[in-house]
Amino acid sequence: MRKCPPPLHRALQRVGAVAVVLALGGCAAFYTPARHIDAQARAGDLQPVAAFAGTPVRGWLRQLPDGATSADGTLTLYIEGDGAEWRSKFEPPIDPTPENPLALRLALRDPSMHVAYLGRPCQYLGYFALSRCPSILWIQGRYGDEAVTIMSAAVDLMLLSANLQRVRLVGYSGGGTIATLIAARRKDVVCIVTVAAPLDTETWTAAIDISPLRYSLNPLTYAAQLAAVPQVHLAAADDALVPHHTLQRVRDALPQVRVEVIEGFDHDCCWVQAWERLRERTCLAG
Repeated sequence: MRKCPPPLHRALQRVGAVAVVLALGGCAAFYTPARHIDAQARAGDLQPVAAFAGTPVRGWLRQLPDGATSADGTLTLYIEGDGAEWRSKFEPPIDPTPENPLALRLALRDPSMHVAYLGRPCQYLGYFALSRCPSILWIQGRYGDEAVTIMSAAVDLMLLSANLQRVRLVGYSGGGTIATLIAARRKDVVCIVTVAAPLDTETWTAAIDISPLRYSLNPLTYAAQLAAVPQVHLAAADDALVPHHTLQRVRDALPQVRVEVIEGFDHDCCWVQAWERLRERTCLAG
């Protein structure tokens, strides 16, 4: 991986925690995946909303019709993976927008009344917004303090927009890494489910022979803070990108947590097709 600059504390502090509209309009038309994301989300009754953070994050929320009520005061929030594939082992994408937003596709299959979806920092942006988004947030610092702070702030506003107080976090791939890091800082997370997620980034980067993520955090470090949160981590038996054996230290540190390895699945297949069945085996059910 390329050597990246240190975290941009001063730059993000100058920007501050301010409201930014996540639906950035016509600029998204420069990028085909971004251009189609609203249509995909709206097909599942998820509407674009705003979130505040130091850097643009796009999000969508399914809410009950006006006047309707729900006994379940919990938001189920899906977090996208790292996004676009690297062009080579040493060449990251110039735009982290995913071509296959798998976490969104999982969210669309969730029957819960209150469902939300968050992209990661700098995803789904138009050309000019993307040019102002620090690339460290999708490269070496994609699980760093800045990224986690930004995403946790977005969770805050999603809860505010839905008028809810509790949240279930579901993260696909690197979105699962972020979900656990967010949960370690919060008291309102009542369930964590990860799908094909690197939860011990030190072991993971060594296993697939990439540079250590020097400006990122390792969820394994926060095992004590996560111990009381109900959680299920789903891994794939045939996943070459996040090999399931890289979760062994997670199992050792959190023996009460269920880590389930699904036979016949890989990093992309066949989570979406099986999601209704799989989610019923997790703390998302009920």
